[in-house]
This record gives sequence, C-alpha cells and structure tokens, in this order.
Amino acid sequence: MKNPKSQRLICLIDNLTNGHHSNYVVLFTRVLQGLGYSVLLLYPERLDEFDSFDQEKFSFFKIKPPSPSSYRFRTIKCWAKHRNDIQKACKASGMKPDLVYFLWADDLRFPNDHFFINALSKLYIENFINYSWSGLYFHPNHYRKEIPEKIELDRVFSFQNCAGINVLDEGIAEKLEAQIRNDVVVIPDITFEEEEDLDHNLLNKILSLAEGRKIVSCVGAIERRKGVLELIKIFGQQKDVLFIIAGKLRENSFSEAELREYISLKQNCKNGLFIEKFLSNEEINSIYDSSSIVWAAYVDFPHSSGVLTKAAISHKPIIVNSGFLMEERVREFNTGLVVDLTDLEAAKNNIFQQFEYNWDITTFEAYKKAYSIREFTEKFKNFITSKIN
Repeated sequence: MKNPKSQRLICLIDNLTNGHHSNYVVLFTRVLQGLGYSVLLLYPERLDEFDSFDQEKFSFFKIKPPSPSSYRFRTIKCWAKHRNDIQKACKASGMKPDLVYFLWADDLRFPNDHFFINALSKLYIENFINYSWSGLYFHPNHYRKEIPEKIELDRVFSFQNCAGINVLDEGIAEKLEAQIRNDVVVIPDITFEEEEDLDHNLLNKILSLAEGRKIVSCVGAIERRKGVLELIKIFGQQKDVLFIIAGKLRENSFSEAELREYISLKQNCKNGLFIEKFLSNEEINSIYDSSSIVWAAYVDFPHSSGVLTKAAISHKPIIVNSGFLMEERVREFNTGLVVDLTDLEAAKNNIFQQFEYNWDITTFEAYKKAYSIREFTEKFKNFITSKIN
C-alpha cells in the first residue's frame, strides 16, 4: 500500500558489516528519523544502537550476507538478492518504501564490460526492480586514476529507476555526473561526534608505555593499503616514539611475502604496541585521545576516509600519503602533513620536524564543521526530499 505523506518510508540496505558499515547504518538511520522519515533497515545483524532509534518509525529486517559468486555474474546475483530481500521485508512490514537507499552502492555496478552480461543485467534491473533507488557510491576511484574501461561500468546509475547517487569525493562528482547523466550529490564523510567513554585501562597502559614520548597511531582494520609496513619501517627503530597499530588483522589484504614482512617487522621492533583485534568504540577513543599524531598514509588510496573527520574531532594532526583526495583535504584545511611513501627517509625527516609544530585548533574545528553531521544532514535532506516529495 502507498504510504501517507506523514509516513514516508525509506529502505536502507547494506549487505556488509565490516569497517565503516555499522557506523553508517546507525548514522543514516538517526539522520533520516530526525528528518521525519520512517526507516526500514535491511542488515545482516542487529546492533545495540538500534534500541536508541524511534521504534515507532523503525523496522529491522535481518538479511544474510551475500554468498560467493563468480565475478562475471556478481552484479545480477546481487540485484536478485536485493529484490528478494526487499520483497520479504515489505511483506513483513506491510509497507512499500518510497525510496530504497543502498549504503554500499559499489556492488551495484556492472562487473565488467562483457556485452551479453551487461545487457542481461540491464534487462533485469529495468524490468524487475520496480522501485526508485539511490545510494552512496564510496569508491569511484577510476575517475581519480583515469581508467576509461571502468568508467563505462557506471552506466547502471543512468537507469531510469535510479534517482541519483551520492559520493564522498568532491573532486570526481562532475565527471561522474557527466558520465551517467543523472544527479550526483556530494555529502560529507561523517563519523560519530558525541563525546564517548574511554577505556581508561587501555589509556593508562598506552601512557605508561609511552613514558612521555610522542605517540603515533594507526587505528582500524590492519590492512596492507593502510601503509602499516611503511609505518613500522619509519618508526620501528625510533626509541623516542611509541607507535600503535590497532584493529583486526586482515591477512588476506597482504600478499604472502608482505604478511611475512609484517610479522618480521613486528617481531623486531621494540617500540610498537600491536592490538590485533576488533576494537570497541571506547578503545578507539582512548587511542585517539592518547595520540600525538594519527597515521593515515595509505598506499594508492584515492578515496575519502572517516579517519580525517575522527582526527579533526579529536584535534589530532594527521599524516597522509601524497596524491589524491586525502592530500587535497589536508592541504586545504592544514590539518596535518603530507609525506611521500616512495621516499621513507624523507618522509621520516618530514614527520619528525612536524612533531614540534604548534597546530592551530581552529583548523581542526573548520574541518569538523565542514564534515559535520549538521552539514551532512542539510545536504542529504535536500537530496532525499527532491527524490521523494
């Protein structure tokens, strides 16, 4: 049945739970409810934070993570799963969403430029996906890296039932919009802003280990792309620095040789604290609170990252690798320093020179304001209302 205007329903859907996904599920639901919308959430697990939502305007439907499939048929199987999940959720709730919003729109794209597979996918999407849809496209990195054959795969966002798309990278929005001939609206990469509890045991442990030394931290999933090998090589033998690498170790993000190197470097350094497990919010906050500077010098990473916002909220300068979006943001707001990881000795000298720099807190506040939940709410509100009302 059609929803009355006062009960406009948005279906949020995300198949993934790692990294930023759980945070965005909570943040988007809060924002949409604050704008007066009801939310039907399709997600693989129920989080404790769901209890804080307005339950009269919230329905949760548990879905299974996608099963592995061949790369060639991944897109059409993904769409078929979404269609099946949404139909079941609508039947259970008794309402049809006014808009379906995918919190990970990257999986909606064509997997390759194979004519038959793409034609089949187009036929399925345009004929069997009978709802208006949109989503957040996290990694359109082919516009930054200028890979024409991958740009062609974004045609799914030009289909008639796609209401437009959101991105986090202001530098590629015009190129994407010209490619798909549909609305592309940039929204800020946000994170939780409220003051949260600390794990005082961990905080005291870090400060005790540091003994007054500078603290460099890399927080989140431990992956090769996060430059952890370079971090250890730069700081592993520096006695006047304590560095922290904390998060769940994703071994499959390393090659076999890289994983062996990571283990060897870890075993041979004496000034590092490695916490290889899933971190609670309290543990994350404690690490940020204790840090002198935050490491985000990611390798070949053209995207936005919430760590920029988290560091700004914590008033901590950030280290980023040269190239792409993160360098542009840091230089624009002067919230940290840019290093070139192809020259580790120069990078190390640059970092140590900046340790004593007196950072202006107003620069962090400016970034925090530009990428705040308030700014996100205003831009997202304008986008959503233009697609529903």
